[in-house]
Amino acid sequence: MELTPIKIRLKKRRAGDKGSHQPSGSHQTQKALDRERHRKKRRRKHKTGESHAAVRASYFEREVPLEVLESIFWQSENVNLPLSSLRFGWLLSGRPTLRQTFINAFAPTWDIWHGCVQQISAEGRRIFSSAGQEEVPEQWGGNPDFQSALLRQPWSDIDMILESEQFWCNRSARDRVYEPAKLWGDVQSQTLEEDDPQVSSLVRDEFLNDYAAFRQTEKLALPLDGSLVNTSKTYIRAHQDTQIPEELITGPWADAKSIQKLFWLVRAGCRLTEDQTWEVTLEGFQNAVWGSAKYEPGWKKPSSGQEAPPEHKVDLTVVRLLVALDAFRQWPPHVVRDELDKLLQRLEDSKKYSPVNVYAYTHAALEVRRHYPDEEGEYAGKLPS
Repeated sequence: MELTPIKIRLKKRRAGDKGSHQPSGSHQTQKALDRERHRKKRRRKHKTGESHAAVRASYFEREVPLEVLESIFWQSENVNLPLSSLRFGWLLSGRPTLRQTFINAFAPTWDIWHGCVQQISAEGRRIFSSAGQEEVPEQWGGNPDFQSALLRQPWSDIDMILESEQFWCNRSARDRVYEPAKLWGDVQSQTLEEDDPQVSSLVRDEFLNDYAAFRQTEKLALPLDGSLVNTSKTYIRAHQDTQIPEELITGPWADAKSIQKLFWLVRAGCRLTEDQTWEVTLEGFQNAVWGSAKYEPGWKKPSSGQEAPPEHKVDLTVVRLLVALDAFRQWPPHVVRDELDKLLQRLEDSKKYSPVNVYAYTHAALEVRRHYPDEEGEYAGKLPS
């Protein structure tokens, strides 16, 4: 019985290997291999082209009109929709569209609480009406998640907020009796900051009046007693659960408009949420008081050729806004003590080497001191009462 031959694949030898046997017609074989390699390369390119074609815009994405896309954007309340497509982002980036988006998010809250003022204290919120509003509805209106998401967008600066609020007032609040509460007092018109007359409005003027009045105490020669500075009364212009963007609390603040936006949110009734812990407010306080330069207590008077300790202008507006947010009450006692010690040491060091804004550091120390249970009288006499 004959054995069945079995074919075994052997290792192929490349042309030129020692001991390889070139079959007849090897030139034609090499051409065939080149053609096969070229065919595979074209097939790979074809597949790559198909994959690129698969991610091309659909018919809806290419042809949807702006009006339909705006309606989808506003009803879905999905701030990620402009990021899903280059064309969607381009269509939804117009200022009228962004302004109407902000209005749609905050209009339900404004419609209910326009003109109302609330008193926020440790006992809770006490809401009372103003300008003839006798009954205050219990519901807040608006979606706090949508409002919070819009406030985190780079385009929702203070100019956009005030412009949107004015547009809503012109459209929906003309028949309402409204009288500004002037919670922080009134200031003369010449003390208001310079503003573009083309975009001036009643809402903007009212905001700038409150902002200037809020900062008026920062110009006094001595710190004002906390009981005389109203930081607990606010309007209701945002949902009670709307979150303040964390970068506005921690800083650093790029310009005055960032601080104005923080003031608008505090003025609108926003407060710290549960996930905004004391570490967040501590970082904001340190950036407002010390800035980017780290201050080490116990600086000695610099000799010739020696650099002086870094100077930083204390941002009392941010410090007082943190007070309005009741931030210091959340700090652990040892943190309050550490910050208070650094402020007192800074005031002591300022007598040795260089002039410093003594009032600003004293005011900041006073605000921190009010939240430290100094039962042993350790800080008695070190700060004005």
